[in-house]
Amino acid sequence: MRSRAYSSSRPPSRRCWLERDGQFVLGDGGLLLLLGILKHGSLLGAARQIRWSYRHAWGYLRRAEAALGTRLTEARPGKGASRGRRTARTPQPRPSRYRDGDWRLGR
Repeated sequence: MRSRAYSSSRPPSRRCWLERDGQFVLGDGGLLLLLGILKHGSLLGAARQIRWSYRHAWGYLRRAEAALGTRLTEARPGKGASRGRRTARTPQPRPSRYRDGDWRLGR
């Protein structure tokens, strides 16, 4: 019997996400959202970049923050274009937390 080589034009895909205590925290889209906030300095700009509604992006951040128990973003005060959001300055998780199984990487 002849073996067939993988011939699809679509490459294999992967899915990654973070969980805490079995609860979903952040996935690929959430990571793109946070990177967009870093790039654009606003939740609206980041949501537009990944083609999410502002309401969906806002809710996603609130659920992730609730699951983590810490803020991921904070308001950037100002007027007009100087207003927006930035990623929060929070302490980095201790490496021991990863060893203890608080975080899992899913497929």
